[in-house]
Parts: sequence; structure tokens; C-alpha cells
Amino acid sequence: MCYNGKKKGELAMYLTLVASLIIAALILALTLIATSKAYKYKHTIDPPSEKDHSQNE
Repeated sequence: MCYNGKKKGELAMYLTLVASLIIAALILALTLIATSKAYKYKHTIDPPSEKDHSQNE
């Protein structure tokens, strides 16, 4: 028995749970940041060329 009458395995279980939740929150935050940056990116297109492509010689 550990202090407060808790088993050693129970403490390890809670530490694992807390560590897992912290890692999941970190991954979620990084995903949201990357998605936000992706939507802010301004896409550009090339202007049409000056050649007249309707005439085939």
C-alpha cells in the first residue's frame, strides 16, 4: 500500500492518463495552428499568356 491507501498501479494509471491527455492536447493545438496557416495562404495564378491560341498554323 502506498500513502492515502492507494495502490501503486493506480498512481501510475493516473500519470499515464495525464501524460496522454497533454500529448493529445498538444497534437490538437499543432493541428489547429497548421490548418489556420494553410487557410490564410494566398494562392496566386499565372496571368494568361499574350499569344493567341485560337489560330493553328
